[in-house]
Amino acid sequence: MLTNDVMFRVAGADDGGRVVDFLMSLGEELYLGERRVAEEIVARLFAHGFMSIGEKGKQVVAMSGVLLGEPAKDYVNREVGFIYVAGLAKRYRGQGVFQVGLEFLIEEMVARGLERFRLHVLMTDKRLQGIYGRFARPLREELNPRGMACILYEGNVAQVWAGMKKKKVPAYAYNATPHAYVLPRYDGEYL
Repeated sequence: MLTNDVMFRVAGADDGGRVVDFLMSLGEELYLGERRVAEEIVARLFAHGFMSIGEKGKQVVAMSGVLLGEPAKDYVNREVGFIYVAGLAKRYRGQGVFQVGLEFLIEEMVARGLERFRLHVLMTDKRLQGIYGRFARPLREELNPRGMACILYEGNVAQVWAGMKKKKVPAYAYNATPHAYVLPRYDGEYL
C-alpha cells in the first residue's frame, strides 16, 4: 500500500535493525530510554506477532507492532491483536500517512483472522485518545507493561475494516471525548 511515496508492508527479520533505529528516533515520545528497550520490543514482536512498516526508499518512517494475544494474558487470546507499539516520523504527520498505515494494519489483521484489537493510550495523551476513540472504545484504566497509567481500548476488526472500505471510520457516540468518562480501574497485576 502506497501513500506520499511511503510504501507499507509486513516487516521481515532482516528489517529488525532498521525498525530499532526508527523506534530510537522516536525514543523520547515512546519513552524508550535505552536502545536495548527498542531491541526487546522488536524481538517480542517477531516472537509473538508481526510488524507493519512504512518506508520511503530504504528509510523506515512508520511502524506498527501487533502481538497475537495480549501480553497480560500470556498471548493465549490469539483472536486479539494487541497493538503494542506504533510510530510515525514527525515530518510525515498530517499527510494521510497514518490513515493509510492504519488501513494496511487492519487489512493485515483481517488476513490473519483477528477478531478484535486492543491498545493502550497513556492517560495523559488526550490527542491519541481522540484519534483512537474514533474507532475503538475504552475498556478500563490499567498500567501498561512499563507501569504507566493507560486506558485500554478495544475495537472490532471487521467493523473497522468495513468502515475503512467505505472511507468512514465508525465512531462510538459515547466515546467522543474519552477522557470525560470514568473507566473501571484494573487493580490486579498487569504482567
